[in-house]
Amino acid sequence: METAKKETLIKVLESLVPYWSMAEWFLTIVKNNEDNKLNDALYEMITKEIKEIKVINDKAKINNIKEKLKKIKEKEGKESKEYKYLEDLIDNL
Repeated sequence: METAKKETLIKVLESLVPYWSMAEWFLTIVKNNEDNKLNDALYEMITKEIKEIKVINDKAKINNIKEKLKKIKEKEGKESKEYKYLEDLIDNL
């Protein structure tokens, strides 16, 4: 997993902690390992979970997560490689 993708995953998980009970657990795993395959699998699983929130149609959670991701994106700036991953996540919500 490239560094930008891992950093994006960490920021997304940090923003999900208040909304998703598993976020803190996954955050600990991602921060404390260098296994690219594991981190890629976690990234895919977590993005799938975020997309499923939409299926549940919990608009308040979706809007809160979107706002947090947009704030992170604004801080990162378009020059950052993380910007691409944030854009993808926001667009999929």
